[in-house]
Amino acid sequence: MTERLKIIFSELVSCKKFADVGCDHGYIAKAMLDANKAERVIISDISAPSLKKAEDLLSAYPADRVKAVVCDGLSGVDGDCDQVLIAGMGGEEIVSILSAAENLPVHLVLQPMKNADKVRNKALSLGYRIVKDYVFKAGKFYFLLVCERGKDEYTDDELFFGRDNLNAPSADFKEYARKEYAKYSAVAKRADLSAEKRAEIEKIMERYGKFI
Repeated sequence: MTERLKIIFSELVSCKKFADVGCDHGYIAKAMLDANKAERVIISDISAPSLKKAEDLLSAYPADRVKAVVCDGLSGVDGDCDQVLIAGMGGEEIVSILSAAENLPVHLVLQPMKNADKVRNKALSLGYRIVKDYVFKAGKFYFLLVCERGKDEYTDDELFFGRDNLNAPSADFKEYARKEYAKYSAVAKRADLSAEKRAEIEKIMERYGKFI
């Protein structure tokens, strides 16, 4: 597995039934079975050709331990899954998947590629407590949210940054913050910006500037 997938896998808990939505090659589902962290796994993807790669990888496992489903989001995933992973998608797509789901698990592990603030807000609104929420670097920077059923409230800053990034900023997060600050700083220098947009960008720079 790649370093990114290893980090995601490390945050998954042992469970009876695990579902990997948009499972790509199926490496994490395989690791869950190999490590006996799941009795059964569901692999799903909206594309049958994409799902075939994961089916091939898991073809040696008993049929009663692996279920492959071509579906959009969680629409074809059994409601009795106790842990679901949704990784490698945009935040708005993850929000859409969660919003459309009729049955959500006790444990959710979410790895949005962007718009992590929207994912945090949606998880909280659905009755999840976010137990881990941080940025890690594995070539690129990634957001990772580990959620479980429960009550939680985030401040505006926690929604923007992620609670762990805010309360105990790691070296990876500080590097990410510096890059974000530099990105917005370059935009702020553009001559064609309206005063309103410039003020908005400067406010974002001020937020990231606290970690530089």
